[in-house]
Amino acid sequence: MRGFWEKDLVLVGGGHAHVGVLKMIAMQRRRGVWKPDRYTRVTLIAKETLTPYSGMLPGYVAGHYTSEECHIDLVPLARLAGATLVHAAAVKVDPKAKTVHIARRGDLGESCPAVGYDVLSINVGITPDSSVPGAAENTTSVKPIDRFVERFERELRGGTEGKREALRGSSIAVVGGGAGGTELCLAVHHRLTAVDEIEGVEIALYTRGQVLSGQNEYGRTVIRETLKQRGIRLVEGARVLEVMDKKLKFANADGAVREEAFDHCLWCTSASPASWLRNSGLDVDDRGFVLVDEHLESLSHPGIFAAGDCATMSDHPRPKAGVFAVRQGAPLMENLTGKLEGLEEEALTRYVPQTRYLSLISTGDKYAVGLRGCWGFRGQWVWRLKNWIDTTWMAKYTSEVRDSLRSMVQPEDSKEESAEGKHKMFCAGCGSKVGPDVLSSVLQLLKESAYAEVTSSLDQADDAAVLDVGDCKAVVQSVDFFESFVGDPFVFGAIAASHALSDIYAMGVHPTSALALAVVPHGSPDKLRGCLLQMLSGACSTLMEAGCQLRGGHSAQGSEMAMGFAVTGRVASKDALLNKSKLRKGQRLILTKALGTGIILAAEMRGSCRGEWMEGAINSMAKLNRDGMDVALRHGATACTDVTGFGLAGHLREMVVASNVAVEVDMASVPLLDGAAELSGEGVQSSLYPENTKWSDALEMGDGGKSDPVYPILFDPQTSGGLLFGVPPESVESCLQDLRACGTVGAKCIGTVTEEPCEKGARPIRLLRLD
Repeated sequence: MRGFWEKDLVLVGGGHAHVGVLKMIAMQRRRGVWKPDRYTRVTLIAKETLTPYSGMLPGYVAGHYTSEECHIDLVPLARLAGATLVHAAAVKVDPKAKTVHIARRGDLGESCPAVGYDVLSINVGITPDSSVPGAAENTTSVKPIDRFVERFERELRGGTEGKREALRGSSIAVVGGGAGGTELCLAVHHRLTAVDEIEGVEIALYTRGQVLSGQNEYGRTVIRETLKQRGIRLVEGARVLEVMDKKLKFANADGAVREEAFDHCLWCTSASPASWLRNSGLDVDDRGFVLVDEHLESLSHPGIFAAGDCATMSDHPRPKAGVFAVRQGAPLMENLTGKLEGLEEEALTRYVPQTRYLSLISTGDKYAVGLRGCWGFRGQWVWRLKNWIDTTWMAKYTSEVRDSLRSMVQPEDSKEESAEGKHKMFCAGCGSKVGPDVLSSVLQLLKESAYAEVTSSLDQADDAAVLDVGDCKAVVQSVDFFESFVGDPFVFGAIAASHALSDIYAMGVHPTSALALAVVPHGSPDKLRGCLLQMLSGACSTLMEAGCQLRGGHSAQGSEMAMGFAVTGRVASKDALLNKSKLRKGQRLILTKALGTGIILAAEMRGSCRGEWMEGAINSMAKLNRDGMDVALRHGATACTDVTGFGLAGHLREMVVASNVAVEVDMASVPLLDGAAELSGEGVQSSLYPENTKWSDALEMGDGGKSDPVYPILFDPQTSGGLLFGVPPESVESCLQDLRACGTVGAKCIGTVTEEPCEKGARPIRLLRLD
C-alpha cells in the first residue's frame, strides 16, 4: 500500500488461484499500474506457509522431486506482493460484519481478533471425506496434501535401514482409482521398489467403479496394463464400507462383502469442503462447496469470491482439478481489482472453464500417459512434457519470486548507485538500533543528574534502571521500541511485548505493569481501529502470560507500523537483583535461545529466507524469557543479561568487562536457529552487523578463528533474544533439564568463566571449538 489506507483485500488460503493473484499484484505494483495500491492493504491468511503443488505430488512420492521443488513458499511471495501474511486457519466468515475469524497456532490463539475485509476471496482447497466409518482414524488421506507429505515422510519413506526393514513385506492399500489415486499408487510402488529397493511390498488399488472412470478407454487400458506389469492388484467395483485397524471392509460389484488386511492405507477418494464454509451462511451446493457465478463471486454475498476446489460454478460445474484453479487466477485478479475500484457487476470479467483439458498421468517411473477427449498417447516424452509444464509453472512462484526480491533490494553498505526500483535495505526490529559507537559517544556527552533514589546510572551497562523505594525494595524500569519487521500486527504486538519484558527478566524481576507506544499506518478511522486492536491484542496476549498489566500508553499515526513498551517491575530486595557485573570464576555460561533472528529477518526482506525458517524465528521471538529467568534463579545464577541488538559478542563483552573476568566460548555449542548458518554462509547480514563487528576487539581467536561458520553470527543483532547467565558448574545439567522441561528447547551451555581479574588490554573472550 503506497497511500492512505482505506480498503482491505483479504485472501483466505494459499491455493493455486491465490498464488497467481499475488504474483500479478506484485508485478503490477512494481510497474505502478495496480490502481488499488493507493488505498488497499492486501492480507493473505494461510494455515501453512508452504503450499504444495498437487501436480508434482506423485513425482515427489516417486523420488523425482524434493519437497522444496514441489512447494511454493508463501513468505517471499507475500513479501514481493506487499501482502501481510497471517499464519492462521480461517474458521468462519461473518459477511454481515465483514470479518474473517481465525485460529492461530499455539499460545497466540487466545483472544485473537477477527480480520476485517472489504473484498474477500477464498481458495482453501478441500479436506478428507470422513463419511466412511474409520477412514479418518485408520488411513492416511492425500487431502490436505501438506499433512499427507508429513505422514509419508514419517511412515512410508524408506530413508533409513530401520525404515526399510519395517516396510519389507508390508501390504499397502490405496483407495481411490481416479487420476490422483492411480498416479499415487504407481508412485508409491516406484519409490519403495525401485528407489528404496524394499523387497516383498504388496500394493492393491481399490476403486468404486472402473479405474480412471472419468477418462477415455485408451487411458483405462494403458493403466490396467501398467498396474498388471508392476504387480499391483487392481480391485474394481469395490465400495468401501468401513476401515478398521489394519483391515479394509468393502462390497464387490456383485454385493458380496469382503475384508482384506493392510499395513498402510492411503485414502485418495473425493474429498469434502471445509465445514466453516457452510457455517458462514454462504450459498453452497449439496456437498458444501461455495456456489459462485461466472465472475467467481458468491451467489449470496457480493464482494466475496471463491476459487479452486472449494468452489462450484453454478452454471459451469467441473471436476475438482488443479487445472481449473490455475486458470482462475487471472480472471479472479481482474474481478478483485474491479470490485475494489467499485465496478458494476456487468463490468467484471466473465470466466467460463473449458470442457476439455489435457490430462498427463505419470506412471511412477519417468513415463506418462496423455489423455484429451478421445485421444491418448504415452511415452517418456510425455513425462518430459509434464515435467516441463510443472517446473515452468513452479518457477514463476519460486525462483522468479526470489530473483525479483533480490533485484529490488541493495545491502545497506552498498556503494553502488541505486537503480530505478531499488532501495537500500535497513533492517527493523533490533537490527534498527543505533550502533554501539554512536550510542556510547552520545551518552558520554550527556550531563547526568544524580538522585539518591536512582541506584543505576548512564555509564552502567545494566539492562534496566533501578530505583530504591526504601526498606531494601526496588523498582526496575526499562523501555524498548522499534518498527515492525512482520506485516501481521497481532504477531508484531506479541513479539514487541516479549522483547520489552526481557530487560526486566534479565534483572531477575517479574514485570508488573507496562505502558504502550503504538504507531499505526495512516488510514481511515476503521482501519486505524482494526490495526491498533490487532497490535494491542497481540501485546496483551503476551503481557497476560507474563502477569503484567497494560496500564495505558500513547498512540500515533506514521508511515510504518511500530511499537514499544515502558515496563516496570518490583523486587522485595534489591540485593536479589541480577546484573551484568556478578560473573564469577568457574561459572558456566547458559544461553536460553538460539541465535540468528537478525540474519533471518534480513534474508526475508531479500527473498532468501524459507518460510519454515521465518516461522522458527517468529516462534523464538514470541517466547517469553520468564521461564529462563525462573530457572536461572533456582540454579544459583548471579549475573544475567538478555542478548538483543548488540549480538552475543556485544552483550557478553559488557558482562565480562563489568565483572572483570575472562571467558571461553565453545563455538560448537552456540545454538543457532534453523537456516541461520546457511544464510550467514551466503553472506546475508543485518544492516546493524557492520557496527556490531566493532565488538571483535574483545575476542581472542582460538580454533578456526574468523573462518568458523559461527563467528559472524556472534555479531548478529537479536530481536527478543534469549537470556545469558552464569551458574555453578554442578548446576549445569539440572539447569538445562529444567529449561527444556519448560519449553526452552534451544538452551545450551556455551562456555566457562575462566579467570579474574582480567588484565588490562587483554581480550577477555576466547573463542574455541571443542567438538
